[in-house]
Amino acid sequence: MKKTFLLFMLAVTMMAGKAFAQLTSVAVLQHEDNSTIYYGRQSLSQAYNDALEGDVIVLSSGIYKACNLNKHNIIIRGTGMYETTIDGNFQINGQNNTIEDLLHNGTIQYVGTVNSFNIVRCRLHTIEGTGSDAHLVNAKIIFSKVANALLLGEDSSIQCMNSVIVFPFNDTSDTSSFLMTNCVIILRTTDAAGLGYTPAGVGSSLLTNCFIFVRNQKSYYYFKTGGSFPASTKLTYCYSNDADVFANNSWEGNGVLSTTEVFEDFDGTYNDNMTFRLTADAAVSYLGTDNTQIGIYGGLTPFDTTPSSPRITKFEVAPKAVDGEVKVNVEVNGGE
Repeated sequence: MKKTFLLFMLAVTMMAGKAFAQLTSVAVLQHEDNSTIYYGRQSLSQAYNDALEGDVIVLSSGIYKACNLNKHNIIIRGTGMYETTIDGNFQINGQNNTIEDLLHNGTIQYVGTVNSFNIVRCRLHTIEGTGSDAHLVNAKIIFSKVANALLLGEDSSIQCMNSVIVFPFNDTSDTSSFLMTNCVIILRTTDAAGLGYTPAGVGSSLLTNCFIFVRNQKSYYYFKTGGSFPASTKLTYCYSNDADVFANNSWEGNGVLSTTEVFEDFDGTYNDNMTFRLTADAAVSYLGTDNTQIGIYGGLTPFDTTPSSPRITKFEVAPKAVDGEVKVNVEVNGGE
């Protein structure tokens, strides 16, 4: 059950000596039993600079300037997939970091070996490595959308659950592996065979209960027309609009169909406004290995963007500071 409560009443020492009655972007750094509040577009960077391993940064709705993630075991938690926005490209080389409930419309670059980068209920644009020694290992994407590309370098591994992923392959990922369950996968192609990438370099991957759609669309990232997954990749109860996808695979339950047969509002081209829901008939006809519907609303944990952790929904600052301090009222929605 949803619940709303007051997280705390804080007396915050004013750094600049004056109070602000209206704040659009607020970051709260939680370290053990202590909380520190930062405000403005730079507040994420300020909170992250002060964060220690194991800390949580909670962001209100608003727009925040991106910062590089070079620390370990930090959680950055927004208000919602389309309510909290991180603006600008950033790099990550810290380990065991998590981002939740936010939108990022730039490029996330992983540097060196990045282990256990967790993405939950986020809408991202592009994830890619920088340099030949870039490896994304044991990463997870859950209840999220990647709108442009998810590119893995050599010796990388990622698990995607109940998510929409545009172009989750790369021609340099010969030894990388994907574990994708209940996902909608969108592959862009060229008009002429041979000009695009082929998924032959995805290593020993496992795709289960997924929809895989190949669409001619001009882009820097391409899937080779007529390309197919290698025999080392196991596709089980997956459906695609292109039979060539299954040319090297004969696993159980795969099939060919068109997007209009199964989706309410998806035609093969990604759009943020699309729900990717199956029609009522398709939801009971196209069942996966667990006898639930194929796609992001199936499985044990259907797609859901409702934040499960407390989030900032109200932030009020007293108009006057008293003895260099100002009263702050923060209201938090406790989620489900």
